[in-house]
Amino acid sequence: MNDHHREQKTAIVSTAFIEWGKTHFTAMSLQAIASKLSITKPALYRYFRNKDELLDTMVATFAGDLQSGIAGFLDRSAPDSVEAAVRDYYGFLFDFFTARRYYLAFLLFYVLRRIKVLPPSLSALRVPLNAYFMPLLETRAPNRDSVSRAAASRFIQMHGIFWVMQLYRRERNAAAESRLLDFRKRIPRSEMVKVRDQAVVYCLEGYCQRAGLDEAAMAAISAACWISPADLPEPDRIFSAVEAVIGEAGLSGASVERIAERIGINKSSLYFYFKNRDTMLKETIRRERDHFIALLVERIETRASFAEKLFAFCVAILSYMKSNPPLMSVLHWMQYQNIGLTPFKDDLQPLIEKFDFLKRAQRSGELTYRGENPVLILVFIFFFLMNENRLVPSIGAGPRAAVRHLGRIFSILCRGLGTGNPEKRNITDTRSTQCRKQSVSARRS
Repeated sequence: MNDHHREQKTAIVSTAFIEWGKTHFTAMSLQAIASKLSITKPALYRYFRNKDELLDTMVATFAGDLQSGIAGFLDRSAPDSVEAAVRDYYGFLFDFFTARRYYLAFLLFYVLRRIKVLPPSLSALRVPLNAYFMPLLETRAPNRDSVSRAAASRFIQMHGIFWVMQLYRRERNAAAESRLLDFRKRIPRSEMVKVRDQAVVYCLEGYCQRAGLDEAAMAAISAACWISPADLPEPDRIFSAVEAVIGEAGLSGASVERIAERIGINKSSLYFYFKNRDTMLKETIRRERDHFIALLVERIETRASFAEKLFAFCVAILSYMKSNPPLMSVLHWMQYQNIGLTPFKDDLQPLIEKFDFLKRAQRSGELTYRGENPVLILVFIFFFLMNENRLVPSIGAGPRAAVRHLGRIFSILCRGLGTGNPEKRNITDTRSTQCRKQSVSARRS
């Protein structure tokens, strides 16, 4: 391979990260890359045989750069405490991804959604990070078992990614847009440092140190709030068809034609009911979502305290994922097919209103997160549990088998890594002085 060929290949890969990242990797057009580079689409095939080969190269490039970045960070960092390790790692993480914001889009919308097909180079990235965090976690909390320390290490890593992601959230008053993240934004250094420092504090000190449940309470809530297959609506025939075709033909072979054939109609008849494939699947997902929200709200409302409601949310989310493998198969297939599911802002407001227990906890001081929208905490729980889902026993094992794992996660979420002092928080309390006085008076009475 001569220098020109190598340089052009590198330019194509770099352009693919940027152009496809703008669409959150849901519209991966080779023509867009060719146009940007002022070459023809057939000319691209001199460098990559097809889109899959280009994507494989992008995964290798991303994994290699992240691997090198992590190796360099580990060589430089020699912390003597968990607090110092988290601060150092979040410093690296925020610097790495704000300098390469389209790598963040690639991680969120391509890599993390394809956990089952990750190459070994990406799966192995956690090994050195676990080796970095776990001895320090053991020193800080010697009574924690290795499983708990591993959960804490995963929490540190996913929590950091989540808060880097928040830098790119679209402003509330931005023009109507279906995507909630905007990777075209340039993030000022001052804003990045502020969000990074907040992420460190929340990781160390948790989001609700006053919230606590013993094992018996968690077991009772798990039993009462567990969502079983019997709670789900009748299987949707589209879902059932997609799941069956995936089982027979794999993700790449699950075409709309095969799905329509499985349902028992032809492709054109399917489009009689829906404008196109994406509309068909999104409407099906919307039906599932509405039913799930009803189940979720019902389970939260049966709980009395803030801690119970928050743990009920964790139980309902995890058990729904476990109870509905057809949904998970369909979502995985949609991601493989690059069908975006980012909700419109108008879809989110009714959901936010259903979780007003968070606002009440924020006012009372039980929830120490001071952001404008506390529902973000539930978004993080969902984000983290999606990753943890594969580590929890199957639905057949029931709530008792999952409660220990959920208990670990809940404890870290509430109290962080157990390194914070609840009397000396450095997160700015944005409530007015009068509101704080009323909150203190209410607690005293």
